[in-house]
Amino acid sequence: MGEPQALVSIMPWTFIAQIGNLFIQAYLIRRFLFKPVAAVIEKRKNLAERELGEARREKERAEEMKAEYEARLAGAQNRISSMLENARREAEAKSRETLQEAREEAGRIREQAQKEIAGERHEAAAQLRQEIGSLAINIASRVVEKELREEDHRRLIREFIENVGEAS
Repeated sequence: MGEPQALVSIMPWTFIAQIGNLFIQAYLIRRFLFKPVAAVIEKRKNLAERELGEARREKERAEEMKAEYEARLAGAQNRISSMLENARREAEAKSRETLQEAREEAGRIREQAQKEIAGERHEAAAQLRQEIGSLAINIASRVVEKELREEDHRRLIREFIENVGEAS
């Protein structure tokens, strides 16, 4: 029965060597594995935080640019609306001005035509008076040349009326 105890027995020098080996392995693992891995993890964490910060700044910048773009767009739409309204008002004013000028020109043309018509009437009346006067002188000279009988007198009146009708 002595042998089964030997399998379970603890040898002090082996135990101390194994514990020493464990501490050396722990030290080596900590020094060459955990510290570099922790440093890599810290670097990646810092890089991720930096990239997140940059992403937030870029997002804020994009939102600012979007707001600025929308403000510019609204301003441009207001300017376009204003320009269209100004153009419409100017076109209406020009239209009214052109219409007024056309009315004034038509009035001047009408006045000119009335003056010309009045002048032509006056001229026609003067010519008619002149012809009537010459006809009257002609009749008077015929009357003076001969003694008038009643039928000569009627014939002269008819000729005078016919001449006046032709002259007008």
